Amino acid sequence: MTHRGSVRQSYGGVARNLADALARLHCRPLLISAVGNDAHAHALIAHNPLLEKRGLAMVSEASTAVYCVVLDRRGEALFGVGDMTVHDHITPTHVRQFEDEISTSPLVVMDGNLPQCTINYILDLCASCHVPVWYEPTDIQKATKPWREGRGRAVTFSSPNLNELRALCSYLGLGGVGEVPASSEDLHGMLQQVLATAAPLLETMHGLIVTLGANGFMVLRQACHGIEDPLLPVPARGLHPCTTLEAPEVVGLHFPAPQPAQIVSVSGAGDCLAGGFICGMLGGMSMSECGAVSVAAASLSLTASPAVPTTLSPDALPWGTRQPFTLVTVD
Repeated sequence: MTHRGSVRQSYGGVARNLADALARLHCRPLLISAVGNDAHAHALIAHNPLLEKRGLAMVSEASTAVYCVVLDRRGEALFGVGDMTVHDHITPTHVRQFEDEISTSPLVVMDGNLPQCTINYILDLCASCHVPVWYEPTDIQKATKPWREGRGRAVTFSSPNLNELRALCSYLGLGGVGEVPASSEDLHGMLQQVLATAAPLLETMHGLIVTLGANGFMVLRQACHGIEDPLLPVPARGLHPCTTLEAPEVVGLHFPAPQPAQIVSVSGAGDCLAGGFICGMLGGMSMSECGAVSVAAASLSLTASPAVPTTLSPDALPWGTRQPFTLVTVD
């Protein structure tokens, strides 16, 4: 049976989306990945001249990764089918060519689509060079990859959605993370449960950004850092800024979801939100300033079909504006 609908093609992939967004915001990222020697790859290489693509390995015997997602009439994702085998060619040998760039970077952003051996190599390299790592899980099966072979301590930041956080907490034996409540009146209780369950992750991480779909997102951090203090640069391990002998309190900063007049597609909104937040972090912004930039970036994505819209630019974001947030603590 053939179902009537509309078909659109655009560039995607979590790491590519983040790199695309950061390039459009003039953060000058280097994208390290692998593509096939096909029309998709050549189109991707020609797309967004602001993005540095010399880190792309072109593999003749492979096809460029393709992900097909089916959306309902509200723009919500129903399911997807992906051909990602080319990612197996993002090997430690390929990544090692860019060791100098990685070891001097202010932040390395890595997604869960990489092979386990490559994730291990990058985390080991960044740990030895004291380079902070932002880990984007991509899905529940990949959320635990840095922790599977004992390298979770090298993750500085992570941006899971609620399901990915639930998978990680379960894997680490931290307990359960509740479901999103049916009514907004119960949202604060759910946020408190997320905070209480995920708090042990902040013993090694510097920040945890949990996306909650229509309920916005929450930033988890240690209160002794200063609730509004910038997340970058990260203090050296062992130089704890807390001045008391008590265990530092973990707090959550809950930011509302963007509210565009019309949603065209939710695909890519989370990546644009993360890209805006990372851009703010790199600029030394406060948490509320990072929140304002990230919410605006996500809103631009929601109102366009491409995951990263061409409308995303520095001029389109509210620099210097503070996004109101709700402080969440555990009673």
